[in-house]
Amino acid sequence: MARSLLLISLYTACLSYCDLSAAAEQLDTSGTVALGVDRVFGVVNYSESYNTPNSSGVGMDANTYHDTNWAILGRATAAFMYMQLQSPRLSADVIVVSGISLGGGIVYDYDSGKSALPSGNGTDSHAGIWVLAPRIGFAKMLTKHVGLWPHAGITYMHYSEDYKFSDTNSVTTSTGDSAFLTLDANFVLSPISHTGLTIGPTLDLLIHRHNSPDSTSKDDRLTAIGVQAGLLIWI
Repeated sequence: MARSLLLISLYTACLSYCDLSAAAEQLDTSGTVALGVDRVFGVVNYSESYNTPNSSGVGMDANTYHDTNWAILGRATAAFMYMQLQSPRLSADVIVVSGISLGGGIVYDYDSGKSALPSGNGTDSHAGIWVLAPRIGFAKMLTKHVGLWPHAGITYMHYSEDYKFSDTNSVTTSTGDSAFLTLDANFVLSPISHTGLTIGPTLDLLIHRHNSPDSTSKDDRLTAIGVQAGLLIWI
């Protein structure tokens, strides 16, 4: 939550101090720089399937997972790594020519916790994750106040977590890397010049996942489909 409020504060500061008087009136003008906070709130449906070795050691068992999450300023109830698909991300894009944009978003999140057992044993955990999401888009203002701005790109996540066990003081580290094909079809609603609300459907399709230590699951598939909204200014 603190990180999300920081992103909103940065957006507000830029809105207050950036020189918008010299900016292009329309978002889709070549040379326009757009700054925003994506995925501030929304709802996403997660559908995951994977195979794991069965108890007999011969063959695989199919596993499925379905969940729908609402999130405002992040912290959906999805697993820590995949809830980043609903975390606010700081974004920057440039309209290079004829409405075509290049840019992307970035997220860093951190979590920690402690657990204790009646025996006195417990764990102390620390987890961090980076998200980088380069993208290409096409911006088109239909009117002075309404536009379309779809994007296509790759969302890359790197995750690292340390567990320290109090009874032995041993530390176990796990890491993971995932990549998603990411598509969105945002509407841009601009009631005030040079500012806007973005809202539209989002799709994140898992195309790569690797965990260390190696996971026993195979044929991992994850699809996240939702509707999410963000904030935008252009200069």
